Amino acid sequence: QGYSPSNNGGSGRDRYHDDDYGRSGGGSGYYDDEGRYHEDDRGSGSPSRRRSKTKLPTVLTSSNRKLGIMLLSAGAAFTALGITLFFNKTLMRLGNLLFVAGVPLMIGPGRTVGYFLQPKKARATGCLGCGILLVMVGHPVIGIILEIFGLLNLFGNMFPLVMMMAKNLPVVGGLFGGNSSGGGGGKRKE
Repeated sequence: QGYSPSNNGGSGRDRYHDDDYGRSGGGSGYYDDEGRYHEDDRGSGSPSRRRSKTKLPTVLTSSNRKLGIMLLSAGAAFTALGITLFFNKTLMRLGNLLFVAGVPLMIGPGRTVGYFLQPKKARATGCLGCGILLVMVGHPVIGIILEIFGLLNLFGNMFPLVMMMAKNLPVVGGLFGGNSSGGGGGKRKE
């Protein structure tokens, strides 16, 4: 009994000769920046904005965000360790390289360029870039100060959201003055 394309264990489709790496159908879909596959249901009259001719398997695209988070976490850990060890240049350089590699993997290269190159964020992006450059050439104290200033200006508008979420956490919420009692009714402040 040799291999026959129709002998596929009764599943009704041929997994080796199927279109779109396992997706059957007309092939009228596309992958977004996060690697999720979307069927193009807008009809044949309007072409898709992000249609890709080559269909990527989800194995290659779904792990990018996880890898980006791991690189960002390792970059933050190496940078913090470098600061703790009296501004160790090697650890801070490694942390910066991991940060630069992790951001595009986590949010996608298009979104990274779109976010960092906005005209209203030019000063913050310039400070972050100059800080990374200064750390790379051997001036870690001035470089990390510029990086922190740039990061606070770039992501400062997200701090109120993070604080709101932290106030609602069960254990940590008490530290931030939130309602972490877990009961349904809250106390009225008068």
